[in-house]
Amino acid sequence: MYYLLDDAADSYQDLYRRFLGKSEWRAKFSEKYIADAIHTILSQIWDGEDPTNVPMLVEDLVRTLDSYNEEQAVYVPLVGVAMGIESVQFGRITIRLMTDEKVDELIREHEAKIRASSLDQETQERSLQRATQALYEPLRKKVVAEYRVVAEPTRAQERAEDEVHRVLDLLRYAIPHIFKKGVSIAVGMVGGSQRASEKSGSYP
Repeated sequence: MYYLLDDAADSYQDLYRRFLGKSEWRAKFSEKYIADAIHTILSQIWDGEDPTNVPMLVEDLVRTLDSYNEEQAVYVPLVGVAMGIESVQFGRITIRLMTDEKVDELIREHEAKIRASSLDQETQERSLQRATQALYEPLRKKVVAEYRVVAEPTRAQERAEDEVHRVLDLLRYAIPHIFKKGVSIAVGMVGGSQRASEKSGSYP
């Protein structure tokens, strides 16, 4: 466990704010990701790294952040939304029915990435099994909001949920104008806050 006092703590906070102050990085990286990266530099110093190498370590981190270009696909399960077609686009969000074909496609894509990795065979099999059971199989037959963005996974999830909230607000506004009066329903994200609508219906 490491603790920062006085000037060291102030320097850390200043560096942390500077990193998060860059809009390109703020769009790609969560606060935790940046904090963990800075902590890694500090731990290297406390573990014996020459303090004069700090500028070099910071420059390495800057290059890593600048060059990050990995796209994430986030699938947010929805409740209260039924689909009569396979997908519909709302800006950067795609509302999608996760058919067997789509889920099988995602599993094949994930398997291809795992097989191309340097992991040993046993680890590949375990990773594929965990991803299939925990990530993909639960999506079968579900309606999800799909969001794609270049960002690290935590930040991608955060941005996806922000975008999904906007789309759900649009749907909540539209429902009373499209469908006849019916039973109350809740439209929202699975596990998230749900606001009730006074109308019911399927979309589209």
